[in-house]
Amino acid sequence: MVVHVMETLAVGRDLEDAKVKADISAQVLPLIEDLPNPVERDAYRQRLARFLRVDERALIGAQARGPRARRPRPRAETLAQEQAAVTGITNSPSYLIEAHILGVLLRRPGLLYRLDRDLQESALSRLSPEDFEYTDHQVLFRLVRQSLEQDAADADQYLHQNLPPALADLTDELLANSLSLDSLDDRLLEDLFRGVIKIRRLGLDESINQLRFLQEDAQQQGDLRAASYLEMVSQYRRSRNALDQASQKLSERRQE
Repeated sequence: MVVHVMETLAVGRDLEDAKVKADISAQVLPLIEDLPNPVERDAYRQRLARFLRVDERALIGAQARGPRARRPRPRAETLAQEQAAVTGITNSPSYLIEAHILGVLLRRPGLLYRLDRDLQESALSRLSPEDFEYTDHQVLFRLVRQSLEQDAADADQYLHQNLPPALADLTDELLANSLSLDSLDDRLLEDLFRGVIKIRRLGLDESINQLRFLQEDAQQQGDLRAASYLEMVSQYRRSRNALDQASQKLSERRQE
C-alpha cells in the first residue's frame, strides 16, 4: 500500500524538485507512521528516503514537525491528478508485463508448474509474489498458486470461488486482454519465461540505480555503509547477468 501510494504520487512529476519531494513525503509519512510494526515503519522510511533521494533524517525531522496547513485543492483538480497517476502506472512497462503474465496464468493456471520447472532448469528461482511490483498483482498471483496447491476443487473453480470482490474488475480486464492466446503451450511458456526475465531485470535495474545513489552519498559523507552498498550492487549485477544468460540460451534453443 505504501509503495503503491509513493509510485502513484510520483507519476509524471519531477522528483528532482524539492517541492515535489516535500509534497510526496508529507502525504506518505502519515501512512508509514500508522503502521503498527516499528520495523516496518523504519523499513518504509528508508525506502521513501531512497525513492526521493533524500537523507532519512530529513524525513524523521519532517514527521516530528508535522505538515503545514495548506489550502485544499479543488476536487476537480484532485480527481484529474488521481486519474493521471493511475493512467501513468497502468502504462508503465513493469505493469503491462505483469498484467500479461497474470492474464495468461489466470486463464491457464496449470502452466505455472511448467514455467517454474523451466526457470529452475535455467538456474533461476520459481515465480513468486515478490516478482510482482504491484500489490493487486501479488494477491492474484498468490491465488493462482493456491489454486494449484489445493485439491478440493479444480483450479479454475477455486479461482472463481476465492477471488476477492475488490479485484473482480481487474481480473476481468486481465482475462479480456488474454483472449487471443497462442494455442501451443510451448509458445505460451516461452512468452511467460521472457516476461519473467523482463520484470526481474526491470526490478534489478531499479535497485542498482538506487544503490548507486546510496553508495555515492555514503562515500561523500564518509559512511562505512558505502562498501556494503557496493557489494549489493555487485550481487544484483550477477543476478542480472544470470537473467541475460537464461534469455540468451532460450534464444539459442529457438534457433536450433
